[in-house]
Amino acid sequence: VGKVKSVEKELIEEETILEKELKTQGDGWGIFIPPRLVYKTLNYNKFKKYIAKKLKEIDEEEYVVIHGRAATSGDIALYNTHPILFYGKEDFITDPLIDEIEIKVSKKELLLFHNGIIGEYSDLNNIIIIKNKILYEIKPKEKYKFNDTKRFVEKIKVLSYNKILEKIEKESDTNRFALINIKEQTITLFGRWHKFKDIYTSVYILDINYNSTCNLPYYKWEYDIWKKSL
Repeated sequence: VGKVKSVEKELIEEETILEKELKTQGDGWGIFIPPRLVYKTLNYNKFKKYIAKKLKEIDEEEYVVIHGRAATSGDIALYNTHPILFYGKEDFITDPLIDEIEIKVSKKELLLFHNGIIGEYSDLNNIIIIKNKILYEIKPKEKYKFNDTKRFVEKIKVLSYNKILEKIEKESDTNRFALINIKEQTITLFGRWHKFKDIYTSVYILDINYNSTCNLPYYKWEYDIWKKSL
């Protein structure tokens, strides 16, 4: 999570340790660009080319959120690549020949970035998916398809916004989350985050030339990191 000017410097202009760390997460990359743009891909070269172009088109003081996925459950697929959309139909695209997607999300959308494992949702128990207002149970042969983050979102997205915040907070002791509320234009961080130069990371990154860390509980940052009107 960082301002455009910081992200450009660390990921585009220079091959820093942060860029190398992101590249090693080889199972999918995603970015949120305010106010309403999401891009996901399974190809890192496409990802870097995309953000190099797009970041030049927005204010350098804006905050963006980037995720590199190292799969622990679920398919290596766009629907498991972060951010996970709460309501968008685009998160059910299953065509294996599609390895990138750009989405202009709804003003009512919530987006979730996650680092960690939500144990309750990483096993193979049956889950219920709500798609196009229809409830259906995942078939046994599909149980491996969705990762724990996707299952978690499908479970909590029917709740009120405050209840969604509570559910994410409950899992934040051992997980890190960034929740984006498009309507409110807020980024809320949950869990323990680190500061690498001017970027907040969900993992501790040690640079032999620069070592700065910031361990803060989520509530110190709630609604403070980024908030603006559409």
